[in-house]
Amino acid sequence: GVMEQYLTTISVPVCDTKGKVTYVNVRCHRKLAASIKACFEEMAEIRFPVQYNGCYVWRQMSGSDSISHHSYGVAVDINAGANAQYTHGDKSSPYFINSKVVKIWKSHGFYWGGDWDDAYVDPMHFTYTDH
Repeated sequence: GVMEQYLTTISVPVCDTKGKVTYVNVRCHRKLAASIKACFEEMAEIRFPVQYNGCYVWRQMSGSDSISHHSYGVAVDINAGANAQYTHGDKSSPYFINSKVVKIWKSHGFYWGGDWDDAYVDPMHFTYTDH
């Protein structure tokens, strides 16, 4: 309940593998809404196919007692099926998080879970915090 005052819902474009654009709602921290929307718009511009897997959800970090950054609406997961935790992604998939996508998110101040240590690499994950 406390987080509600910090959250907003935005509509963002996502492409499918044929380049068709539709829109999904993203619940996120209001201070990051413009940056998150810009990232999705830039991915749509390059026709990168996206399966949105979530932003705000109150929960603990996977394998930890710490609160997840998703609990604050500052982390976004995309294309989880092709970019699972503890992998470097499926390069044969059209949903593979490529360097163009990473560059888009980093240019807006996000960190990429694919850069993390192999003990906890998470290529689907973009976060505004560096861990």
